[in-house]
Amino acid sequence: MSSLSLPFDGDAARIDARDRAARERAVNPRFNVALEASAGTGKTRVLVERYLNLLRAGVEPANVLAMTFTRKAATEMRERILQGLRDLALRGDITPSRWRELQDRGGDISISTIDAFCLSLLREFPLEADLDPGFSVADDTEVPRLV
Repeated sequence: MSSLSLPFDGDAARIDARDRAARERAVNPRFNVALEASAGTGKTRVLVERYLNLLRAGVEPANVLAMTFTRKAATEMRERILQGLRDLALRGDITPSRWRELQDRGGDISISTIDAFCLSLLREFPLEADLDPGFSVADDTEVPRLV
């Protein structure tokens, strides 16, 4: 069996270094980032680490907006953040007082789906969106009629 040599062979170290540098920047709360990657590449892990770093830097959970596409992903991300906080506290990477404060504010750690976030904005500002304040969302049986 012959080995096929491809033009990008040998680039693994360079790519690994670039990926490592990009991940380090992505989790650093001093930088704004847009995270785009294929499924299974570790986006959730990076976002959880970024969220934890924001909390470690003193940002209040109520001031962090985290969104995802599905309820399942939002639930998973919230669980990972809470577990990450416990791990940080056990390792002593956050002070006991910050840990107690974050435990008390655990309800403020909110991960939303994009559609739930948009709906909350419309409910909070219906007049600005030119909507009736008593609007409701069409259910599956109403959609065909409205279309």
